[in-house]
Formats: sequence, structure tokens, C-alpha cells
Amino acid sequence: MENGLTLGEIFKVILKRVWWVLGATVLCMVVMVLVMELWYNKNAQYYSIGYELVYPGSSNGKYPDGSDLFAEECISIGNLNDIKNGKYSSDNPAEFAGVNVEAMHENDELTITEKVVKTEDGNIKRQYTLTANAKYFSDAAQARAFLRAVAEYPVSRVNYILANRDYGKRLPVYDSADEYSDAINALLSQKYYLEEEYRKLGEYGFAEESETGIAALHNILTETQQKDLNAQIMANRYVLNVGRFKETADEETASLRKKISDNEKIIALLREAKRGETAALAEQYDPAVYNKTLTVNAIGAKVAGAISDTDPYDTEIARLIVENGEMQNRIDDITETLAAIEKEDYAELKQEFDVRMDAFRTSLQEAANTLKAVSLKIYSDNSRAVYASNKLEIQGGVFWAVSLISGALAGLILSVAVVCIIDLPKYKRKKLTAVTEQSGKTVKGKNFNASEQMQEAAADKSE
Repeated sequence: MENGLTLGEIFKVILKRVWWVLGATVLCMVVMVLVMELWYNKNAQYYSIGYELVYPGSSNGKYPDGSDLFAEECISIGNLNDIKNGKYSSDNPAEFAGVNVEAMHENDELTITEKVVKTEDGNIKRQYTLTANAKYFSDAAQARAFLRAVAEYPVSRVNYILANRDYGKRLPVYDSADEYSDAINALLSQKYYLEEEYRKLGEYGFAEESETGIAALHNILTETQQKDLNAQIMANRYVLNVGRFKETADEETASLRKKISDNEKIIALLREAKRGETAALAEQYDPAVYNKTLTVNAIGAKVAGAISDTDPYDTEIARLIVENGEMQNRIDDITETLAAIEKEDYAELKQEFDVRMDAFRTSLQEAANTLKAVSLKIYSDNSRAVYASNKLEIQGGVFWAVSLISGALAGLILSVAVVCIIDLPKYKRKKLTAVTEQSGKTVKGKNFNASEQMQEAAADKSE
């Protein structure tokens, strides 16, 4: 090219600045990677982690106390603050001190999704995915630890519930009972409750622990023992709270006698009303004044039907009589019990009976403690979050290799462009000068040769 540059000449110019080009390219690569990793990716990248919660009974989506497991509880601001403040990180309580959980929660940049999957064997699996913006964490390692702490919140809650669960919850009813019948029912309720909890462990796959626990409970307060207790109460007229019974006996007896008296007056009035109504009905249906065209049998049928209208009197009278009988029985029972209390050996026999009752309570309390220990071990050994991968899944942002290549290309293009802008004009001027000088030398040479030729021609003519 006469006035331009060839591609080879351009490369020649660039190669003269090769170290400058390489330096600029490397600098752009480093800058691009730093910008992407420290700024762009921090705002555009999201970390996510998939996992499944596993603990006895987890398939039904409930905690051991029967309360529902809501996935949103894991990312509640209260739980996030607990995690930040080291509640679940006793080894390193300040691990998440720099995580701005308030902003994370406010901006909805921490989310959780739940997926219920039915397996081939008919069981239920609950799979969860946690996703958080990368800008809240110093690095991926902190993000991984934080998201795992969030994921394992239900496991911590399971163990907390069991550690604070009262397996003897029915026994306070026994302690506050005023009647032996209520006390026995409270003990039975406690026994049935423990048996049901052991059955649940069997349903969760812990058959040995379940069978052992139920077998031990079977020997506490058996049907034979229950019948014997009730027989002693009836035979000896045991009263659980003797002092209160004495205080209320006279008042209760007086109240019952007054009620009986009132009922007897009502019964008398009802009988009188019934007699009056029956007489009026008989007169109303007297054949002498009633339709004489009716036969005697027809009249008798109508009278019988009318008198049946007085049955409500009989029903109410019967009810009051039964009620009076029950109240009189209660009065007799109070009288006989007061007499039994005054016997010399009553207090001693009752104390022995109470010791026996308390022994059943102690056995059930020990059974409750055993169940708690068994449950704690079972749940502690079998409660965990099973993660889909040990690594975080990264979404969004730009991969560092892409940043590296992009930076290299940008640096190369930019440095080459700068070299071309600065050095090519100089090269062109230098080339043009060289061409001009060469052209001048050629013209001078041609003029010298023409002069010599003219001188030679003149010499020839003179000769």
C-alpha cells in the first residue's frame, strides 16, 4: 500500500509494545475479576442449599408435642436473630455477628420453599430449599454455615421440646384431687398417656423401645389392683380429705334434707293436680251428658285417651321420688362415713392406703422419666438435616473464569487500541519521510546522467 499500512506493519508496531500490552491486559484481568467478585457478584449472586429434615415423625410435618412445623418459622426474624447471636453456635457465638439479618428479612432476600414428595413405599418426604443473597456474607463459607444453621433450626427445636417436655403432665391432677375416684382416674390417665407415647415410638420404627415400655406400664395399676382399691374405699369409707369432709358434712346434709322436703311438697301438689284433672275428665265423658249416639265402648275409649294426658304428672312424680332416694342415700353415706372416721384404726388404715396410692404415683413418675430419657436418645440420634450437597449452589452473577477472560479481552483490545492510536501515526510519518528521501535521491541521479549525455553529444559534433 503506497499511502497505508499493511497488516504485517501494524503487528510490527504492536509487537514493539508487547510488554506494555501484556501488562495492561493483566491489569484489566485483575480489575475485572475484583469488580465482579467484590461488587457485582455480591449483589447479583444468590446462594442456595437443598436439604431434607429427618426425625421420628417428621413425615407428618409436626413436632413431638403435636404442634405444626411451618417452614417460614425457620426464617422468622426471631430465629434469625437467635442464630446471629450465637444461640445455636456455642463453639463460635460471634460467627454470624456481621450478618445483617434485619435487612435480609426486610428485603425478602432469604427465602425457603417446601416440597412434599411421596416415595415408592408410600412414605412422605419433605424437601426444603433455602436461598439467600450473597451480599450479606463475607464469603461462601460463612454463607454455608449460616444457611445450615437456619436449616437445622427445626432439629434444635425438636430437641428443645423434648428436653422441656413434661411426661408426667397428668400427675398434678392426682396431687390436687379431692376424691379418691378422681385420684385413681388421674393415675389411669397418666398410664394411658405414657402407653400412647410408647406406641408412637413403635410407629416411628422403634419397636423394641415401644414394647419394653408398654410391658413395664402393664404392671402398674392393673385392673385387679383398681378393683381392690375401690373395694377398700367402699368397705372402709376412706375419704381423701378428711378435714374438708368434716367441715362440709353438716352443711351438705342440711341442704339435702331441705331439698327432699321441697320435693315431697311438690309431689303432693302434683298428685292433687292429677286427681282434680282426672275427675274433670271423667265428668266430661259421662255418658249421660256426652253424645248419646255413641256406644258405651266408644265412650270408654275416649275417656281412656283423655286420662292418658295426665301421664306427665306420673313421670315428674317418679323422677322426684328417685331423686329423693338418691339424696337420702347420700345422707346415709355421710352419716356412716362420719362414724367410720371416728373409729380408732381409721387414720392408720387410711395412711397405709394413701402410701399404696402414692406408690402408684411414684411408679408412674419413674415411668415418665424413663420415657423422657428414651425419647431424648432416640430423637437425638435420629434427628438431622440431610443435605443434597456439601457445597452451596450459586445462582446469578458471573463466574470468575468468565470475568478473567472478559478482562483479558477488554485489556488486550484497549491496550492495542491505545498503541495503535499513539504509535501508528508516528510510524506512518517515519515511513513517509523515508519514502520522500528515497524519491529525491532517484531524481538527482536521473538529472546527472542527462547532463553527461549532452556533453558527450557536443564533443562529437566538434570533431
